[in-house]
Amino acid sequence: MKKFIIYLISILFLFKLPVSAQEKNFQILQSEWDRIMYSSKSIDEKEEQMEKLAEKAVQWTEENKKSAELYAWAGIILSTEAGFYKINVVKALAKARKAKELLHTGLEINDKVLDGSIYTTLGTLYYQVPPFPIGFGDKDLAKTFLTKSIQLNPNGIDSNYFYASYLFEEKLYKEALDRLIIASNAKPRVGRELADKGRRADIEKLILKAQEKLK
Repeated sequence: MKKFIIYLISILFLFKLPVSAQEKNFQILQSEWDRIMYSSKSIDEKEEQMEKLAEKAVQWTEENKKSAELYAWAGIILSTEAGFYKINVVKALAKARKAKELLHTGLEINDKVLDGSIYTTLGTLYYQVPPFPIGFGDKDLAKTFLTKSIQLNPNGIDSNYFYASYLFEEKLYKEALDRLIIASNAKPRVGRELADKGRRADIEKLILKAQEKLK
């Protein structure tokens, strides 16, 4: 009986391993994205490392088709990678389309995952990508997704920063500044110290721009 119980526990432990590995994978993607964005020095270095990370992220979504977290991070990474291709528009749009596809898949699995980060990223994609016939950009959809991210995470640093960025682009400087103040007062995220530091620097820069526009 004792041997059977030990055997049963070992079997149960094995069944739990894929879940743990899945959680570990999205945490790896998260920490690597943070490091590349805020520790890597040159743009070329960031681009090269982000491309490799994107390949890994897509592979993991293919191996774990039910993980909304992995789809979310794969979409975030690919959309970030797309932003590096300022000259190669064709490549940038291809990466952005793949990011959109992955994010919508994650949305279908669990739209509330990572405090609504999928909505934040989709909203950002829709306002940054050119509209038809060049790309799929849509300012109305962008606003829909970004406001949804605010509903899910009203005091979040990213949800408010990216909504503020959208408002700034729409020349709604007072509304943008209000969102930036909320973002600057967001609580620190456990394990995201590097990302928080970098994002707060982004927030301060945009606050100065918004204040200048309001003079």
